Amino acid sequence: MDNSVKENKFGDMLSSNTLNDLKGKVNEQVNSLKENLGYDLYDKLKIGLIAVISAAVILAVVFFIYKKIQEKYLEPRGYYYTENLATSDPNIVPDCEIVSPLDGFNFSIHLRIYIENYYSNYGSWRHIFHKGTQLENGKVLDYIYNDEVNDSWDELLADIPKQAPGLWLHPNSNTLRFVLETEYDTVSCPETHADPYSSLDSGLSGKKKPAKLDNAITKVQFMDIPDIPVQTNVDLSFLVNSNNVTVYLNGKMRNIFTFKGKPIINKGPLYFHAQKSYGGLLKKFYFFPKKISDEKIRYLVNE
Repeated sequence: MDNSVKENKFGDMLSSNTLNDLKGKVNEQVNSLKENLGYDLYDKLKIGLIAVISAAVILAVVFFIYKKIQEKYLEPRGYYYTENLATSDPNIVPDCEIVSPLDGFNFSIHLRIYIENYYSNYGSWRHIFHKGTQLENGKVLDYIYNDEVNDSWDELLADIPKQAPGLWLHPNSNTLRFVLETEYDTVSCPETHADPYSSLDSGLSGKKKPAKLDNAITKVQFMDIPDIPVQTNVDLSFLVNSNNVTVYLNGKMRNIFTFKGKPIINKGPLYFHAQKSYGGLLKKFYFFPKKISDEKIRYLVNE
């Protein structure tokens, strides 16, 4: 007989014997466990373990299904959503379609923007959206930027003072300007100081608290987000939490801005792409009546 055949048979026999020995040892251990615990208790423990594992699997599946149903069918009733808004087609949404912030002032906006023609209406402030001041039907927003001193921004705010929120593309750079009208009733000393308490030495022990105003002051404030990519999809999230606004770019936190006072939620319509605007498309736009989570932002970016 060929030596290779003999070796194969020997190997198969060895493997079979080894496997049988292993099975035998396992059975011995199981039987020993049964004897130590008692057959009745062993069976109960085995059934209990199977039940616990089965329940955990079922709960995981049910939770996964619930999250999918919530995201697709339940949550949309709690926020405003629109899509595919071209800059060539101005759009107006009445206030009654926007879900108001649950606590009166905190909200979140998530959008996906595609700036195709950055040079469209170059040299003027280009409207993306704002909620607030009503615009005359067909009005052209022609606010020309001459230089840093004569930038027409004050004229724009004089005509459109109610913006909570608003978003504009800078006249001659790929910078977005987020606008928010706020209200506050205290003033630091000096008023322009970034800290809510003055760092100046008042001659007294401790820091002097901000002065309380007799009447609340309203103010339109803004923040700039530079270096926005063009001719590519860009996801932006704005989380308004009291007087802080956190900005996310493509799911990653970009900046945190502190505004003076809390946002004023107005009853004006929501306008998209009034003339003049950029050349492009708002592919998605969400208005949530609360501060959304980082997990929610990642989900929106990846959908």
